[in-house]
Amino acid sequence: MADAPMTEPHWVELEHRWYETNTVQCDVCGRMLPRRAWTFDGGAGELASCGPECEELYFSYVLPTYGVRARSARPGSGAGS
Repeated sequence: MADAPMTEPHWVELEHRWYETNTVQCDVCGRMLPRRAWTFDGGAGELASCGPECEELYFSYVLPTYGVRARSARPGSGAGS
């Protein structure tokens, strides 16, 4: 999907059934994302984060220090397959 057009950062509502036990974590800081995620292009695809502050942290610290990060493999994400 490298040819897909880049989208503007935006909020995405996370859909969880009441009985699901899997969780979604911020791809930048690792905090749990219970209801919604701020998504943005991190260079190697879309990342889910806590909000615009984690996007800023990614570009100001994580990217220069550790390089491009790919989205964590999680159920339904398509990563790692």
